[in-house]
Amino acid sequence: MLRFDEAQLSGAMEGRLTKAQHEVATAAASGLSDGEIARLRGTSVRTVSNLLSATYRALGVAGRTELVRHVVEG
Repeated sequence: MLRFDEAQLSGAMEGRLTKAQHEVATAAASGLSDGEIARLRGTSVRTVSNLLSATYRALGVAGRTELVRHVVEG
């Protein structure tokens, strides 16, 4: 499973995401599935999916793979 430094994640997404979007993006970029994220957050998979969709739009990325690339490249 991928793991990223929190400072690296924060720098890549600073000021563009809500707290919930940031948390979900961090978990997704670390390699967790939507189901795993939902269980950790105590929400539904649909809520996680909606948060990720909003995150992708906010960051201008097409999906999870681009999200990871965005985080890694800053």
